[in-house]
Amino acid sequence: MIQIITSTGFGDSGSSAVTDILREYGCIDTKSSEWECTFLHEADGLADLESAISEGHRLKVDFASARFLELSKMLSRQSDYKALFGGKFYEISREFIDLLFAMKWNGGWHRRDNEKNAYSFAEKRRIACAEGFYNAKSSKFCLYENYGWCPTYRYYNEMRYNADIEHFYKCAKNYTKRLVEAMNCQKNLLCIDQLLPPISIEKYLKYFENEPKVFIVDKDPRDLYITNQIFTASRYIPSADVDVFIKWYRATRTKSRENWIFPNVLSLKLDDLCNDYDNQIARIETFLGLPKGSHSKPFSYFEPEKSRTNTQLYRRYTNYSSEVSRIEKELEEFLYTGHIVPCERLEEHENPLIEIVKQCDEIQNGKKFLSICDKFVSAFFGTRFCVQIKCFPLRKTIKSKCVGLVKLGIGFVLLIPEFCANIAVL
Repeated sequence: MIQIITSTGFGDSGSSAVTDILREYGCIDTKSSEWECTFLHEADGLADLESAISEGHRLKVDFASARFLELSKMLSRQSDYKALFGGKFYEISREFIDLLFAMKWNGGWHRRDNEKNAYSFAEKRRIACAEGFYNAKSSKFCLYENYGWCPTYRYYNEMRYNADIEHFYKCAKNYTKRLVEAMNCQKNLLCIDQLLPPISIEKYLKYFENEPKVFIVDKDPRDLYITNQIFTASRYIPSADVDVFIKWYRATRTKSRENWIFPNVLSLKLDDLCNDYDNQIARIETFLGLPKGSHSKPFSYFEPEKSRTNTQLYRRYTNYSSEVSRIEKELEEFLYTGHIVPCERLEEHENPLIEIVKQCDEIQNGKKFLSICDKFVSAFFGTRFCVQIKCFPLRKTIKSKCVGLVKLGIGFVLLIPEFCANIAVL
């Protein structure tokens, strides 16, 4: 039976370092750290479906199943999902839902009405005709309701219900087994980046016949704060206000620490991977039960010397001293206290990305602060043509490249009108 391994984190916390290290082992089939396989714990994923079935609400279960299929269909169109699962991701997901819900019927309710938007023109017209026929034939009814209720036609879609949580776990295990089989892994160890989240891991282990091995990787909060200020400006990390950042960091990490007790979980620090490399490699190999000498290509994907430049940033940049002091005071138990490597002190960074994001927010809010030059730059790069040029290198398949060329052509035709419209609103 294949042993699944995954490395997970909290966003920009360094989990890809472990995935890169595992790529250096010839005995492990490691999927690239450049792509995150998150379908189990995404919103509307398998965990949300479990929650609905566990609660048993008659409409939430149906809605969760529909949204799960909608997510699966969306993910199945992505090139990475196509490559990893051999183009079978949605097919297997659909068969999982059919197996899970033996109870289904042609039904409908108002929260499913938005699915009509995906219907073809002919399908929408047939629905309109069905509504018209219903209205013509059902003008008389005799059921008394004191608030003026009358029956109305609601077009049908497939409704589903199941409140048997043990049946869910049985189907979920079969589902993940079939997905692993679709990957056509030729080795006993398979590493998939971000397959599980760093919280509630015990819940996710129930979805597998053979429980995955999980690495949780984190970064010193001082480094995470400064990285987001200067280099990444990831909006899912609240670093515009250091007090909000402190509350967010504590809340997310405290919840994760509950998972450290499980034998299938190993917690690692990015600083240790860079500064205490040999000992951390030994920990990883012991955790996975890897034989000595199996690390066949060391430093080919993870280079601790280079990655070390992403650590101890709080000692390099001097203009965040007050924020760092607050973080050290409020998040003392989360600070890295291991081996410290001497580093060069740097002056204030000239162009923090977080400041550019703040200016972009002001543009979005309609504030008139731009210089004439900045207006022209923003107006030009805000056109569809420029957006498609930037996105084109991300298109990996021939089909997606052809679609990109069509969109580039449309963008070029609309370049001048869109540029003029942008100038008008800035």
